[in-house]
Amino acid sequence: MTARELRVRNAAGEELTLEARATEGGPAAAVVAPPNPLYGGTIDNLVVREVESGLRLAGAASLTFNYRGVEGSQGSLHDNTLEVAVADYGAALAELAQLSPGPYFAAGYSFGAGVALLAARHAAPEVAPAGALLIAPPVGLLAEADLQAFSGKLFVLLGDDDEYAPIERLKQIVSVRPDVSLHVLAGADHFFHYGGIGDIAPRVAECVRAWGCGNSPPALRGGGW
Repeated sequence: MTARELRVRNAAGEELTLEARATEGGPAAAVVAPPNPLYGGTIDNLVVREVESGLRLAGAASLTFNYRGVEGSQGSLHDNTLEVAVADYGAALAELAQLSPGPYFAAGYSFGAGVALLAARHAAPEVAPAGALLIAPPVGLLAEADLQAFSGKLFVLLGDDDEYAPIERLKQIVSVRPDVSLHVLAGADHFFHYGGIGDIAPRVAECVRAWGCGNSPPALRGGGW
């Protein structure tokens, strides 16, 4: 794993540096978004780490980052609206494109899952993710229009006791994507406090391999990892 820095601009046009972490692999690679920074979401969240592990098991590279104002990232924590978080994600995706030729995936946990989906939907064609890996996405951040507008593959994993994503409501929302790969972990809550944490990495790895993008030798671009 290596430390990276991302560049973004705030509402006043000032450049900010965001703290990031890259894990070598590839050529397939993913940006992994942490949960809500206003509630302590950082790159060291255990679920984020498990997603990184799953990508690594599949031979894919990853890049995760701290939103502005979190730990080593500059800026104000209270600037972290959904729109700002999506902009931070976009900076991470642009950085990933400098490190790996792709294909790219959008990944995130909780609030980060909603951020990843929106960023994937609006990504520039040259960095458009070929798939989205959404871990415990809150139903309030999943819009049917966004799911339909995103043309890539879709993987959703959550517990059947997720208080922010009631399973029947989530199934109803993702039904607009008949191709969705939906994985429900029995007994797991939104935070994976009561089970399911050990299932995340192997499920993510299985998905990436099924998409035909795993276990390839590292491929570097630009300055490399």
